Amino acid sequence: MGGEDAADIEEQTNHIWDIPYVTLHQILAGDLEGHSLEDVAKYVRTRNSKLAHCIEPFGTPSKASRTKVESGKLTLDSGLTVQVPTESHEVVWAISNLLDLDEVDAFILWKSFLRNCGLPDNTRSDEEVPEQFITFYFEERLAMLRCIIPLLRASSDTAATIHDLAKEIFFKIVPKPREFALALSKQYLRRTKQPLPEKVMRDPRTAANYAKQSVREQVVLLEVLFWALSDCSLHDGSLTDEIYKIGYATDLGTLQQNSSLLLDEEGTRLVNDMESLWRIILIELLQVDQLLIRDCAETTTDSTLLVSFPEYLTRTQDLIFSYITPRHGCILLAWACVLAHLSDLDVTERTAFAPIVLTAAERFRQLSAYILQPEFKLFQHIESTLLTSPLFVTPVALSTASAITYPNSPDYRFVYKTLVMGLCQLVQIEFIPDFDGLVNIWIALFGTGEESVAARICRDYWDYDWKMIPARRGIFDVARSRFPIHFTPLLRLLKATAGTGSLDTVSTTLSSEDRKVCGAYVYHYLLRLPTFAQIIPASARSGVGALYEAVIDAELYTGGVMYRNLRSIRLPGGSILLRNTSSRLLSTVTDPNDPVVVEWEHVHSGWKLILEVLRNYLSGNEISRGSAQPRPWTASQRHPEFTLTLEDVGIEGGDNEQTVTHALDLVRAIIHGNPGLMTQLMEGLESDDSSIISPPDLVEVTTRVLEGALSRSAQTKFSPPPRLITSAIGVLTALLSSPVYAYRVWPFLRSTSSLFGTINHTGSTAALLASERIAGNYEMTLSLISLVRALFDQAISSLLIPDPVMQPLKEIVLLRAVTFIHSELWIEHSAWKYAKLADRFDIGRQITSLYGDILLNSPPAAGKDGAFSGVVSFIMESFLFRANTATINPLIYAITSGDELLEILARARRLTDSAKLIRLLESHTRLSRLVLDQKRSSTFAAKLSLLEQVLCVGVVGGAASLDTRRSKSNPVDVVAGYVQYRVAGSNLALESIKLLSALCRSLSLSHVSPPSIIAHLSDAEATAATFVRILRHPWDDLRLRNAIWQFVALTVDVQPALANLFVRGEFYAAEDIGKTEKGKDKEEKEKKEKEKVKNGKSNGDEKSMPESAMKVACGALGVWDSLWDTNPHLLTSILAFLEVVWRHALEHKAILEPRRTDQPFWEAISGIGGKEVGPAPEWKTQSVVDFEGQTHSDCHSSVSLYSYRTRAKAHAIQILALDVEFSLSTRKASDAKASTPLSFQMVRRYFTTQEELNDHISEATANYYDPDCHKQLASEIQHAFPTLATLQGAENTEEREFGDDYVFPTALVRERVQLSAEEDAEAIRHKIFTVNLNLSLADSEVALTRSWKRLLQTSCPLLRADNLIREYILAVAESVSGDIATESRSGLAMITVHSERLSVLLALMEISWFLPPEKLSKSKHVELFVALMSHIRDIMANEYFPPAAAIRSDRTTRFYRPIIQMIYFCAHKARLLGSEPKTYNADQRLTINGALTEAIGFIIEALRDVFDLAKSGADVEIDKNMDLLTATFEQCTRPELPLSPTIWLSRCQEFDLIRASLELLIRTDLTGLRDPSLLLVRRYPLYARHILFFHLSLARLPSSAERLANDGVVAAYANVNIRAALSAGLVEPSTPELPGERNPTHRAWCNMLAVITSVTGAVGPNSHFVDEEVLGIVHLYGAQITHSLTWRIGESLTIPFLEELGLVVALFQAIACCSTARNSVAQSTLWTYAERASELLQDLNYALTHPNHLVSLLDAVTNDERTQVEKDVKNLAVESSTQLIDPAKRPLLAALVQKLLFVTRDLVSSLEIISNADIVLTSDASEWPSADALVPPITKIAPGEAASTGTLIELGSCAVDMLKYLADDPAMAKTTAATLPSSIALPSFSPRQTIFAASQLLETVLTYAVTQLAICLEGPDNRESPRMEMDEVGYDRIANENRRRTSIGVNGRVRRDELVVDLKALLTRSRPVVEKARQQLKMESRGMVSLLVGFLEKRELVDD
Repeated sequence: MGGEDAADIEEQTNHIWDIPYVTLHQILAGDLEGHSLEDVAKYVRTRNSKLAHCIEPFGTPSKASRTKVESGKLTLDSGLTVQVPTESHEVVWAISNLLDLDEVDAFILWKSFLRNCGLPDNTRSDEEVPEQFITFYFEERLAMLRCIIPLLRASSDTAATIHDLAKEIFFKIVPKPREFALALSKQYLRRTKQPLPEKVMRDPRTAANYAKQSVREQVVLLEVLFWALSDCSLHDGSLTDEIYKIGYATDLGTLQQNSSLLLDEEGTRLVNDMESLWRIILIELLQVDQLLIRDCAETTTDSTLLVSFPEYLTRTQDLIFSYITPRHGCILLAWACVLAHLSDLDVTERTAFAPIVLTAAERFRQLSAYILQPEFKLFQHIESTLLTSPLFVTPVALSTASAITYPNSPDYRFVYKTLVMGLCQLVQIEFIPDFDGLVNIWIALFGTGEESVAARICRDYWDYDWKMIPARRGIFDVARSRFPIHFTPLLRLLKATAGTGSLDTVSTTLSSEDRKVCGAYVYHYLLRLPTFAQIIPASARSGVGALYEAVIDAELYTGGVMYRNLRSIRLPGGSILLRNTSSRLLSTVTDPNDPVVVEWEHVHSGWKLILEVLRNYLSGNEISRGSAQPRPWTASQRHPEFTLTLEDVGIEGGDNEQTVTHALDLVRAIIHGNPGLMTQLMEGLESDDSSIISPPDLVEVTTRVLEGALSRSAQTKFSPPPRLITSAIGVLTALLSSPVYAYRVWPFLRSTSSLFGTINHTGSTAALLASERIAGNYEMTLSLISLVRALFDQAISSLLIPDPVMQPLKEIVLLRAVTFIHSELWIEHSAWKYAKLADRFDIGRQITSLYGDILLNSPPAAGKDGAFSGVVSFIMESFLFRANTATINPLIYAITSGDELLEILARARRLTDSAKLIRLLESHTRLSRLVLDQKRSSTFAAKLSLLEQVLCVGVVGGAASLDTRRSKSNPVDVVAGYVQYRVAGSNLALESIKLLSALCRSLSLSHVSPPSIIAHLSDAEATAATFVRILRHPWDDLRLRNAIWQFVALTVDVQPALANLFVRGEFYAAEDIGKTEKGKDKEEKEKKEKEKVKNGKSNGDEKSMPESAMKVACGALGVWDSLWDTNPHLLTSILAFLEVVWRHALEHKAILEPRRTDQPFWEAISGIGGKEVGPAPEWKTQSVVDFEGQTHSDCHSSVSLYSYRTRAKAHAIQILALDVEFSLSTRKASDAKASTPLSFQMVRRYFTTQEELNDHISEATANYYDPDCHKQLASEIQHAFPTLATLQGAENTEEREFGDDYVFPTALVRERVQLSAEEDAEAIRHKIFTVNLNLSLADSEVALTRSWKRLLQTSCPLLRADNLIREYILAVAESVSGDIATESRSGLAMITVHSERLSVLLALMEISWFLPPEKLSKSKHVELFVALMSHIRDIMANEYFPPAAAIRSDRTTRFYRPIIQMIYFCAHKARLLGSEPKTYNADQRLTINGALTEAIGFIIEALRDVFDLAKSGADVEIDKNMDLLTATFEQCTRPELPLSPTIWLSRCQEFDLIRASLELLIRTDLTGLRDPSLLLVRRYPLYARHILFFHLSLARLPSSAERLANDGVVAAYANVNIRAALSAGLVEPSTPELPGERNPTHRAWCNMLAVITSVTGAVGPNSHFVDEEVLGIVHLYGAQITHSLTWRIGESLTIPFLEELGLVVALFQAIACCSTARNSVAQSTLWTYAERASELLQDLNYALTHPNHLVSLLDAVTNDERTQVEKDVKNLAVESSTQLIDPAKRPLLAALVQKLLFVTRDLVSSLEIISNADIVLTSDASEWPSADALVPPITKIAPGEAASTGTLIELGSCAVDMLKYLADDPAMAKTTAATLPSSIALPSFSPRQTIFAASQLLETVLTYAVTQLAICLEGPDNRESPRMEMDEVGYDRIANENRRRTSIGVNGRVRRDELVVDLKALLTRSRPVVEKARQQLKMESRGMVSLLVGFLEKRELVDD
């Protein structure tokens, strides 16, 4: 089959190539999902040998390796043998030579590079080894070492996913860990001294790169060493001594052999990284953490600790003391801890320790004193390291492209934490000179970095250090003792240990458990502070009103002084200091007038004190701004206590912005992401408030502080306080996460205009933010965007809480905020100055992310019911409906310039900026996609938006460029490039491919000429090749591969040019280019290719074919069974692509031909289509599980697999159906013996047995949709979501993934229910999961049902050829119909399911449609058919799916149409079976009669509904319904059916159906000219032909025709909208408005004639109806009738006109039959008609007797007629009309002759009736009517004159000749004429019908001729013909009013005798011919010819 051969497949699946070490490290580190534990084990085990030699993984060149490569075959370590192409040798030798690599390793690396990176496009022709490969090689070296780290970490972490695997693998590759650690250190030392090769030193740039690579490897070696040393069992004195020697020998890594090449910024950073690593390694070796908590006697006997080896202690001390510098300060501090520990050792029994222990205490004091003095700058150095080193700061590591593998790992910070804890434990904090420096390093250690790391280290401090070792609380004790005088130190310390980390960005994400615990510790600590510090001035402790007095306390303070208060005092914060409370003196008093500092032993709340500080700041600032006097928040008059203010207490800086900022920061750190703690804090702040006037709470204070800061900054020239503003915004943002306090924030934001402004006022924020642009720092801007984001998140999360007051308020605030951001930030931000480029990316990303989420939360399906539709409308107006370049350019410019900027940042190794740029691009592409998705469902869909135009052509003007030299790039090309930009990660690639898909879909809907995607790709072939490479790569991101498959399928559907690249692999196939070959060479080549196809060898050269998506897809089918088991999602995507290709098979016919004859390909497709999926899994969610890093339902995996397998089957069945359809459509009509396509041969296998087919159909019609779970969900959340559509995601249905996130995104649900009670939210989430899972099952099963429907429909012509299949298909249909009839589920989704099931049932019935009656009449089949009818009756009567109600409703799912078609089928079959005697028994007849009664009742009711709906206007769907219903009505009212007309006529009368149809006809446009465009499309006007067909159905039965007449059908026809044209005789068969088609007006006129004729004949001799109505309409439309009757042989003849002529003649024939002799009006009209008919008869006779002239007159109206006429008249030369009757060669001419015979017969018959021929034959001459003969007794035959007796004799002779020709030719009776197209208004030729027409014509002509001759010869004289004046009837006036009666003289007698002889001869010739014709027709002989002969003889005798 198509695809790779076995070796290629094996190579493709070989992870040695597909997973390089960089990827393997990411997998081991848990960065890449989608790999099972078994896969990871396989990846690692096959690399054991390499990992075991990771220190030096690659060997040097060797002869043996070169020989292996040259042999062309290599056996890898995994045992896999691979081929080495000869063309690879050259590059392998070059790599080996350049990098000094082993040749085998060089080949493996090269192969892996090609597989993962591809050959770079910019490779120079003179470049032997691409530069990108060298980078790849360097990364692989680093990654190989890095792979050891996760194995080391996981082997000691039992909770790690790969713990067992890591433990197994690590000890295999590192059997001796101690030696491994030693080898690492020695390898490091060797690399520091290793010079670069001479060939590298020739180029300074290359040399610098190699030197930096060497340092990077040293950094990674040190990292591995650190993690290896984390195993304490490795530590011993000798290892520690060896590592210390290396560390100090290299001066912490700064001494490098190639140091001269490391002088630039990057080199310096790398060396600094090494220095940081050496510090933590050397500190870790000392095991200070163990020394601080263990007894000295114990540690000195522990062999894993350095202190147990006295000889190495001395050496280590000498090394440490050799460098007493700040760089080594951390190590010195760690050694000080060792000395302090050793000082307690008793050396009496441990004499070996004496030399160092005896001096330990003194050296500790000296060393600690030295390094702690401020001049040594120990704290500054530690702080700098913690804040700037990549080892501890992830952003720095990323921005500088540090080689550190795990920056800011908690283990690194724990090393420094040990030092700080040791310092606190061993040195009293009060005596540390630089207390502020200690606070700073505390904050740098605990309060910076990522939250996860900070929370972990902080919780460790609170849980262990705080509780277990009181000395470690010292820093807090000191800060508390000075609080609140020194207000900020304690706040800063608490904020640092709250576990929030840096808290640089605002997020509403809930805190981790660690952080919550830390926050609780901080909250409760500050809630009850045990002391309160105060400054007491001298005036307050002396004099009469003194508040305090000094007391000598001899017990506590020997001779000391203490103070106590003489009155109760209300302290700031509201707490009461009781009278006579004692205090502790903190300051020394040298002067009695100096103030003293005391510490009260008083429990109070620090939180209330913070709020007091904020209120005080607010009060002071409002006064300073000139505001009104602030409200008196305190009330000293009410309380006896003396109230102290903050100034009285002596708080330093209590009213400055820095203090307020720190206070707000602490509040924010506590409440951020912690709603529970927020509630406690807020409730605590609001409790025990005894003020008269309620003071402002925290929300109001914060809002007013923010408003004041904004206003003050706008009104003064001073620079704004950015930290205060950002902190205040941060607190408000945090408060928004609480539903209780968020409701306080919204009104404040609504009331203030300073923040977001109003419509008429821009506010002060805009001017304030503008000030940031001067310096280029945007802290306030980012915090403001974060606030808006938090507002939106809170608004969304509160949707489940109905609030008619707050909801509009929220929308107003949100709209104001979004408008502000858009106008003030978004439009201009790309042109601002930026000190940090990352700020630009953050601003843009956060804005577009906000916009995107707003659109996502209000999908198009929600409409005005969506969340915050006003905000959504604003965004759509800005970006789509009223978009301008100012809005679009920042979006598209960032996307367009992103690729170049990424390259610049990558070269500069600014990874942080790169990462943020990538996130910006992800957000921008996502927003663009969402806007385009919304456009598709808007009224703007058909227009080309500005966004689409700019995406296709690029930015023109607008945003400023970072690089003015940049050439203009096309956005589409850039977006396509992001798909292949692996460095950016899979998310950007995924969003980019989704954007391309959205753009394609949107452009395809445009009515204007949409741009082609391929025209905007700089190198479309390279882009397509890249996409194909991703598709075939087995380890690429599955989401990306599926998305690319969807894009490729979409391009095949809507982008034909691009489709060629994906299907062919190139623009033009090789055979297209080689079409210049001529002659025998080309023929020979084509012959060989056909032979290949015939022999099934068409794919032999597939490897030489260009890579294409088609090739990859077909190759994947070779392992479809594996994909079915492991990855059905990918299999589904592949099959979906193939399905689309087959939908466009005609466009790609050349490339598909080999596939269509490829047996293995179709084996795979049919195998998938026939694969059993098994029973449906459980979908009701009981619990949630973690699956691939996300929370999913416990049923997600099983349902997802089942759904994708079902969908894969559906696609496979569709492909089979499409191929069968394509084969039938391309098969030539003349090729009757064409072989069946291979695809149908595979389909035929599904129909092998009835049981197998029944299984397939049962599976196809099964559906597990559960409406109950939907109803339960809707009932629970209906108060918040009026319809579930407001929850439905905006993702395209094509991009949805089956599972618990299928329709209703759980992320949106989670946002909206997070404010509900936990149990309620969990219940709603479970139900959403259940609904999504159930819909996944239902939709996949509906897809399978549709596929089988199409397969049955397209295969129907081929399946009908097998009667056996058709027999048991009826049984399957009966079974399916029974299941459908018993369906009891309801709902909109079930309507879809029901409709598709009915379509499958209908397709089954259509296959058995033409089952021969002898087969169908068997008793078994009759039983099945009767049961089928019974089930269809039950289907019609199903209360859950009433078809009549569905017709009345406006639903797109029209399930009633298949029901109507099945009724038609059943009625038709019942009629056929009823024609056979004794087919049914009594019960069966009763069942059939009941079913038909039910059916006709439904049809009549539905027809009435359709007629009523049609009155509202023209609708194509109503027209289709009317078409089906009228056809089925006609079938069900056939007289052959056992259904009494009384039944259905009474129903018609009950619904007044006939009158309704007539009323509708009068209102209907019969011309179609009211809507010319619709007429051109549909070729006929709506409704008219169906109504007239309905009337025809009624008119064919006497009872219904009479009812039709009574209801006024003729009167209605007289009032149709074509009345004027008919009255003027202007209706022609063709019309210029509809070229190539028959005039709809003419068709309607013909139908009206047919109805009137039938009704006239059915009503019979009813004088009123004929005289008043029929003759009235004849007179009304007389001009049109005259136009028909005045046709002459010289005029052209059209087939529609011939139909009209026949109907006019038939009408007069019916009138003649119904009229009586007394009816003078009717007789006058008929005689006028007879005169014109006599002239017309002459011309018809001429046409029949002159065939060549007849053919020359024939004029085609329709295209089908023209085509058929050209075929029939080709090389035509005939002598008689009988020669025209050749149905095989000339079917149209044969049918024309047949039609002319019928028209002529009716014409002569009407004349016969008018002339009363029956009276002439049966009575005496005296009783004959007194009228002239219409036919003169002459032999003259002259066209243009009235017919003569000679005309009749000639016409009779022509009929005799035809009868002889038809009767004498036995083959003619068996001849089957070709079926004429339906557009030709001629019945197909039938020998039997022609014989019948000719024999009747002959008899009628003979009768008419004989009677007319008798009248001429023997009639009474002076008769007058009762003709009317022509003006009365509308005919043309006849020239001769009184025709002269023919006188008979001698000459007349001679002519009479001749005529009698000729007529008698004709009678003689006719007698045997007529008798033979009647025998052939199996009709009894009437003896008419003999009667006429006798009559003639009798009259001759009289004459004689």
